[in-house]
Amino acid sequence: MKDNVIKSAIADIFNNHHKESVVIVGLGNRDRSDDGIGIKAAEALKQFSPERVFTEEEKSVESLVFDFIENKEIKAIIFIDAADLGGLPGETELFSASDIDKFVPTFSTHKVPITVLMNIIAKRGMDPYFIGIQPETLKFMGSISSVCAESADSIIKFISQNIKIIDSE
Repeated sequence: MKDNVIKSAIADIFNNHHKESVVIVGLGNRDRSDDGIGIKAAEALKQFSPERVFTEEEKSVESLVFDFIENKEIKAIIFIDAADLGGLPGETELFSASDIDKFVPTFSTHKVPITVLMNIIAKRGMDPYFIGIQPETLKFMGSISSVCAESADSIIKFISQNIKIIDSE
């Protein structure tokens, strides 16, 4: 998906829920190079809205999701993680619950696959989204690649602009 298409879709998420809560969850494993990109993105976004941005390092993703579905004010959840999208390193895709099964395998390093969690969220009347960034490397104890860091920085910048607009309303 092209960068401007993703940005437009992210803007729509925030615009559709501007009076309700949108929460962001960064997923990943820092010990596996680019797999830490979701955590990196969430940590950067926390400075703009610490009450609405979380990482799975704080609490398991499953626990976070079950906390969110009990909160009537939360209407949308955006997950950010590295994902094998079959594309070039740094390529980014945005998936909703209706299309996640087509693109992201149910196999997962999480206790419960993200596809299952997104389906649970959708069944509770909330809107789940997944921003996947194609990793370049998953080398153990490696650094995040520059191409993935650039992709994450673009997403961070755009989401932070949307958070600022919403928080100022």
